Amino acid sequence: MSMIPIDYRTRHPLEDRREQLAGQVEQYLAGGGHITELPGFVERIPFPSRKVVTATPKPPRRREAPKKHRITIEEEARLIELIKVAAELGQSRTQARETAGIGKMLFMALCFENNIVFPDVAELAKSKSDKMAEARRALVPKIEAYAHLGVATCAIRCGVSETTVRKIAREFGITLGVSQ
Repeated sequence: MSMIPIDYRTRHPLEDRREQLAGQVEQYLAGGGHITELPGFVERIPFPSRKVVTATPKPPRRREAPKKHRITIEEEARLIELIKVAAELGQSRTQARETAGIGKMLFMALCFENNIVFPDVAELAKSKSDKMAEARRALVPKIEAYAHLGVATCAIRCGVSETTVRKIAREFGITLGVSQ
C-alpha cells in the first residue's frame, strides 16, 4: 500500500481569484478598454482580518455586578468582616464558615479574594491541647483536696469523669484514697 504524498503548500483560493481578476483587467486594458472610476468609492477591505482586530480585554473575574442568585456587595462586605473577625479570634475554617452561614465555595472565594488567612490545623490542635493541659493543671488542687475520698467522690465533687481524675492523678503523682 503506497501513501499518496500531500502538498501542504497550497494557496488560498481568494489569492488565485485576485490574480485571475488582475489578469483579466490587464487583458481588458490591453485590448483598448477603459475603466471609469466613480466618485465616492474608497478602496478598502470590507471585513478586517482577525489579525487587524484587537482582542477585547477579558472582564475581571470579580463578582462586581451581583445577579439575582448572588449576594449584594453590602452583604459580601458584612460576610468578609465576619470572616476576618473569626480568623483573628483563631477559629477554624469550618467554625467561621458556619458562623457566617455560607457555603464552602463562597467562603473559599471570599478568603482568597481578601487574603484572609486562618491558622492551620496543626496550630489549632496544639492550642487545643495546650488549653486541655491548662484545664488539667487547674483541676490539680481540687483533686488533691478530695483525693482521700476516692475516685468516684472526687470526680463528682470536681465535675469531671472518673477517667479524667485517674489521668490527672497519674500525671501529677496524686495518691487517691479508696471509696467507702
